[in-house]
Amino acid sequence: MKILLLDTQETKEHLELLIDIFKLEWTLFVPGNIEEAWLIYNTNAIDILIIDFINTENKSFLEKVVKQNSAQRTITVGDILDCSSALGCENCIENYSRKRIVQPIDTKELYHTISQFDNIECKYFLSFDDINKHLPKIIKKYNFCSYNDKNRVIECEEHHLYKLFEIKEFLLKSNISHTLRENKLFIH
Repeated sequence: MKILLLDTQETKEHLELLIDIFKLEWTLFVPGNIEEAWLIYNTNAIDILIIDFINTENKSFLEKVVKQNSAQRTITVGDILDCSSALGCENCIENYSRKRIVQPIDTKELYHTISQFDNIECKYFLSFDDINKHLPKIIKKYNFCSYNDKNRVIECEEHHLYKLFEIKEFLLKSNISHTLRENKLFIH
C-alpha cells in the first residue's frame, strides 16, 4: 500500500512505528514541500492520502486532488472539531472517499482507519455538533489539564495555567463557545 503523508512529524512517527512493528508492506511518502507532494501523487498510484487539511497549502493540495480524482481514499487529520468538506459531513460522505481523525493521533485508530478504510464509515460523521464526545480526547494532549465532562469545564494544574490559553485558542479555531474565569474554561 502506498501512503502519501502531508501531516505532522507525530503522524509520521506513528506510521513508521506501525510499519516496523507489524512488518506492514506499506510505502510511506513524506514530501518536503507541496511541489514534491504533487510530483509523488502524479507519478505513483497512491492508495491513501493522509493530510492535515487545516494547513492552507495542504487544503489547496487536497482541492487539486479532488478535482483530479474525487474518489481518492483520503484520511483528513486536524486538531479542530470540524468537517474537512466546506459543505459539511453529508456532502463529504456522498462525494468523497474520506475518513477523519482528530489529533492527537491514536496509533490504534490510525491503523484501523488505514487497514479497514473500505469497510468502515467515518467515525466522526455528523458528530461535530456534539463536542462533548471529542473534548476528552483532545484535552488529553495538553499535559496537566483535564476535562470534566459533567460540568463541561477544562482545568489545568496551577503551574501550567498557560496551557489554558493554548486550549482557548483551539476552542476559538473550532468555533466552540466558552468563557474563561477563575482559571477555568467553561464550555457553553
